[in-house]
Amino acid sequence: MSVIRNKHCLYDSLGEILKNHEKILGEESVIFHSLGGYRFQVIKFDNFIPSYALRGNTLDFDLFFENTGVRVTRIEENTKEEALKNTYQELKVKGFQMVIANCYHLPFDTINYKKNSDNHMLLIHNYDRNKKCFIVSDSAHRAEISIEDLMLARKKTIQKKYQYFNINTDLIRSANEIKININNQIISNAERFIKEDMKKMCEFKNELQKLGHMEKTMSKILSLGISRDLRGPHGVIMSRRIMSMTQPSSIENLEVDYIKLSELWLKLANYLVRFSLNNVNLETIVETYDQIVKNERDINYKLIKKRCINEN
Repeated sequence: MSVIRNKHCLYDSLGEILKNHEKILGEESVIFHSLGGYRFQVIKFDNFIPSYALRGNTLDFDLFFENTGVRVTRIEENTKEEALKNTYQELKVKGFQMVIANCYHLPFDTINYKKNSDNHMLLIHNYDRNKKCFIVSDSAHRAEISIEDLMLARKKTIQKKYQYFNINTDLIRSANEIKININNQIISNAERFIKEDMKKMCEFKNELQKLGHMEKTMSKILSLGISRDLRGPHGVIMSRRIMSMTQPSSIENLEVDYIKLSELWLKLANYLVRFSLNNVNLETIVETYDQIVKNERDINYKLIKKRCINEN
């Protein structure tokens, strides 16, 4: 998934659709938490040059259904003809379709077109028979796109398949139910973070320290890759920013804490780029990461303490 103007394309697309059914679901933070909220996960790929997938969020559509009552189902299509048929049917019945496309092949996306290859979420709103083009939108654009360009972008996803999401709101929950579920989700995530994710954070410090013992080219590739993941749509910078937007009530300074934490992660990402250019030393990176680990621990204990107070 991609980020445009600091918005996550999946959160934005779901919010655009669901705000018409329940206003609270138009908020980015509500979609984020309903899908599972924040984490710290590391997947290591032991290639010739080691690489990592760093994740600061969770995308769980089963959990989304539990929290909101909205069923989101990914549907794969085998041919262009089948995909177009489904698009026309979805537009006729629902007035929209949420599809996955590759931003590299979207002419209206001047930032990514012919530059960056990644999955991107689009909403299809209408088909103009006179111009023979679709009207589509994302968080930054509302544009016309030809059938040929749209279907090429849909075919060239990471999965190499045509895909769209079916959205069923028959069992959608009330705003109050969603708020309660999100509050419980946040606290549950904090408990899991202390039990599981803190260990992963401490282990990842060892991986950062290895940057100083690698051949320079390998170290540069790895540090830039980590920096890119930290900034990505599933990265910790975005997820901590969103955490500052929806919090259980009456927890002092938590919004500020998460804003500062997001800024610290961004500082680390910038230091990793500078490290690749020999403009900062490894000790600075490790010191910054140590501060991040401390802040993550303190914030999550603060959330857990809130639950204990409520239960007593």
